[in-house]
Amino acid sequence: PGLIEIGYAKDTTCGRIKQWRKCNPGATQVFSVTFDFPHRMEELIHRQLADKRQELKCNLEACPSTYHS
Repeated sequence: PGLIEIGYAKDTTCGRIKQWRKCNPGATQVFSVTFDFPHRMEELIHRQLADKRQELKCNLEACPSTYHS
């Protein structure tokens, strides 16, 4: 809640949001931007915001991840 996921989707952003809603039903897409080099852009954004990063413990038994970051 109140956090932003920064990343890219291999297929569609709709599929990625659907995946996130399994653990966080309130997840919504705020905006979408297309880049020529999404892997590189994601890396640069994560580096720029590294000091703001937070991990969330997932309490959903069906989720393969213990933490989301």
